[in-house]
Amino acid sequence: MNSKRKILAAALIGVAGLLSPMVQAGGDHGRGHSGGGVKLEGAWVAKVPLGEPPAPQLQWSYVLSPDSSGRRASLHGSIDVGLGVQSLFTETIIGISPLIGELVMTGPHSGRFNSVWYVLGADTSGYGLTAKILAIGVNKGEWKSIGPGKTQGWHHIAFYDPSTDADGDGFPDPGQSPITELPESISFDTRIGAP
Repeated sequence: MNSKRKILAAALIGVAGLLSPMVQAGGDHGRGHSGGGVKLEGAWVAKVPLGEPPAPQLQWSYVLSPDSSGRRASLHGSIDVGLGVQSLFTETIIGISPLIGELVMTGPHSGRFNSVWYVLGADTSGYGLTAKILAIGVNKGEWKSIGPGKTQGWHHIAFYDPSTDADGDGFPDPGQSPITELPESISFDTRIGAP
């Protein structure tokens, strides 16, 4: 009887050990920093201050859709307040595409990201298209959790001429040089809370 109790106790300890990381990771319902790791999910708003308040801020909003592990996610969003990049082009910008990307965790409270969007101009091809790509925007960087539902990101943003995508996959080919690179920017991202 004593050996059955020891086996049962060992099994319970083993199950608790397996469940503990899952409970910790979801301990704050994925809203940010807790005893466990951050979950890559939810709706977020990112702001990049361009100086001391009341200076203007860049802003983008996005939704993270996690894979089953919660350590990798796809991103879809929009650039709400962007930089005026018209001076880079001789043609008029008519819009910006949605922002898409991927995030991966590198630690319990940190990760890397890569995103892309397209600067659009009026179509002049004669095919009746709604727009043409004037530039490919790329943002790569790292982030860390700074509290529940809060992250800080370091962004390396560059714009590429569409001709840098010789293989036609929608991304600049490796080794291509951008039209311009922006100085590193720092965002402060906040998850939209549940009602």
